[in-house]
Amino acid sequence: MSGAQSNGYFQEDEGFQKEPCLRTYITAIVDSETQAVWHLDYIDHVNEETLTQSFKNFKGKISFNMKGVTKDKWKPSTNALREVFQYIWI
Repeated sequence: MSGAQSNGYFQEDEGFQKEPCLRTYITAIVDSETQAVWHLDYIDHVNEETLTQSFKNFKGKISFNMKGVTKDKWKPSTNALREVFQYIWI
């Protein structure tokens, strides 16, 4: 991420993308202050395992702590975020 920094507070969501003959989902993590997109990932499933791997890939690319996330109440993404970012405020 070329040394870019954030205040550590984000919004996270995932959604289904309509594409011909293809089931694709996207997960996104966006800076809540600047609206900069920090993480955008095409994934095959929005289950806890797939989201955990996506968030681990994101964590490996940043040099700051993720302090908090605003999100919906969907449990698989909540569990994945808590597993990868252990002391995060949700």
